Amino acid sequence: LSLFNSLSHELRNSEKGKQLQEALFHCNNSTVGKLAPGFTLKDINQETVSLKAYQNKAYVLLDFWASWCVPCRQDFPLLKQAFAKYHSNGLEIINVSTDQDLVAWRKAITADSIGMWKHISEKENNNTLTDQYFVTGIPVKVLIDKQGKIIGRWRGRTKENEEALLQMLQSIFK
Repeated sequence: LSLFNSLSHELRNSEKGKQLQEALFHCNNSTVGKLAPGFTLKDINQETVSLKAYQNKAYVLLDFWASWCVPCRQDFPLLKQAFAKYHSNGLEIINVSTDQDLVAWRKAITADSIGMWKHISEKENNNTLTDQYFVTGIPVKVLIDKQGKIIGRWRGRTKENEEALLQMLQSIFK
């Protein structure tokens, strides 16, 4: 933020400057160690999903994805494995879709057999959770503890990210 404040008054107050300030705000507020930005949205079944409802009850893994994103969908076997292993111990998964094509989104959920956890569409909710969580590319996974604090964040699909997520879940639920 000090870098932003070093910009000229004109630049800080320009349209681009305001967009940059907002992006920096969301970036800063969605890092590991911060309280996760709250939300209350409708899921694929039109049921209300609120992050606050999981507080003191469950760990929540937010998975930002889209039906057209091949690496995102390649992560689903890993997520299914983690969900099967840790759901009964308090792991919840919420998929947040950036799809503009809601038919393709629904088809992907069915095709990949991932209907066992929550699914939220940004488009259906007219919401930009991706902005609040500073998601600039997908896939992104954000792990939130029972107190609502971000304890893990992974961008992209790599073997290292996969191993780090599994290790963290294993240490939490051992």
